[in-house]
Amino acid sequence: MTTPDPVQLAAWLGCLVFVLGLFNQGSKALFTMRGKPSPAETQAATSSLSERIAKIENCIGSCKHEQDRRLDALEESASATRELVSVEIDKVFKRVNNVADASAEISGELTGIKRNLDLLLQRSINGRK
Repeated sequence: MTTPDPVQLAAWLGCLVFVLGLFNQGSKALFTMRGKPSPAETQAATSSLSERIAKIENCIGSCKHEQDRRLDALEESASATRELVSVEIDKVFKRVNNVADASAEISGELTGIKRNLDLLLQRSINGRK
């Protein structure tokens, strides 16, 4: 067996590089034809997505204190509003009760007046006969 000379070795290496390049381009074409991303594209998208998720998590973590403070302020405001609404509803209820009592009293007085009027009319009719 003879040792290959440098020209033969370079030719074989050139063929090997050509075959590898042809395989690489063929696999890219195959992924493109099938509509699937190449592994390099998938890895780039995954790392980009991981970076974005890390940024979002940092933002959420840094904003948490401010959000908690705002929620506490909203809860206190809602509690104060509920108390104020309750007080105002009680005031309206008392006023409606007073009006209802006055209305019932007036209704009772009108019923009494009607009865007296009916009685007077009946006596007046009976007295003429």
